[in-house]
Amino acid sequence: PVPYVVVSNGFRSVQYYKIDASGLKDCFQSVILSEEVGCQKPSSHIFDVALDSLNRALHPASPITKEQVLETYEILKKNQYGQYLLSLLERK
Repeated sequence: PVPYVVVSNGFRSVQYYKIDASGLKDCFQSVILSEEVGCQKPSSHIFDVALDSLNRALHPASPITKEQVLETYEILKKNQYGQYLLSLLERK
C-alpha cells in the first residue's frame, strides 16, 4: 500500500474538520499543517517534516527518499481535488 500524508497551509480546525467529514481520515498516515510546523508550503521544511513522519511510522529500516515521494500539487481546483483523491484510492 502507498502511504499518504496531508500537507496543508490550511487552519488546523478547518483541515481536521474537512478530513473527518470526507470519510478519508483512515487513508492518511499523518496530517502535517503549517500552523503546527511553523512554516508554509512551498517551504521544503514542511515537506521534510512530512517525510520524517512517514519514515518514523512506516519504514524505520528502509526510509523513503525524497525521490520516491509523489507530491500532489494544489494546481487542481478544490472541487476536482476530492475526485482526484478518490480516483487514487480506488486504484488500490
